[in-house]
Amino acid sequence: MIEFLRWILILALAVSCAVVAAAQCGALRAGAAKIGITPTPEASLLMSGYGNRQGGHTGVHDPLWVRALVLDNGHARAAIISADLIGFSHGFWEQMTGRISRETDIPVEAILLTATHTHGAPAIEARGEGARRPGQAEYADQVREALVAAVREAGERLAPARIGAGEGRANVNINRVARRSDGSWFLGLNPDGPSDKTVAVVKVESAAGEPIAVLFNYAMHGTGMGQENTLI
Repeated sequence: MIEFLRWILILALAVSCAVVAAAQCGALRAGAAKIGITPTPEASLLMSGYGNRQGGHTGVHDPLWVRALVLDNGHARAAIISADLIGFSHGFWEQMTGRISRETDIPVEAILLTATHTHGAPAIEARGEGARRPGQAEYADQVREALVAAVREAGERLAPARIGAGEGRANVNINRVARRSDGSWFLGLNPDGPSDKTVAVVKVESAAGEPIAVLFNYAMHGTGMGQENTLI
């Protein structure tokens, strides 16, 4: 948690201060944007998260988003991007951070691209027959465009900002290493097992105190609806 907070604060306040005198660093500016990537219910796309799912998604339970926060200290910019997907391969990350950098002039090393790791989103890197499923490749392209567009829009909304960090607690997660009556272990629910309930929070707000973005980090695995779920 502490490393997460430290990384965000360093990214926000000192991207370029390592190479220029601290006195030369300008005031912090920030901008945020989000773009919807929810597929239509009738698209029936292959989902990520469970290998034994049959068929595509059958409806929408929650909307999916790409969210971006762009930070500027007067000499350099950084972007933090989150998508409601299971994750990205190294190849996808390299492709998209390179493209975002080219189209926004934000250095690749100042781009954090991550996913919420939901097990209820479409697969954007499906292989085999899944890759040939109608609409699958088009959805992946939609996500790519949303990633770039969100960073671009956030950059266009840059305004004077301030930043702070703190910690809280949420009793949402649970230890998943459970024990059977015969002493063997299995993947289940163990409320008595250790788990980290800490919520690390970074808040970015305008000079007037209006919220621009909130980032949080919490130890959990987004599988709450289970492998039987076929809703986005």
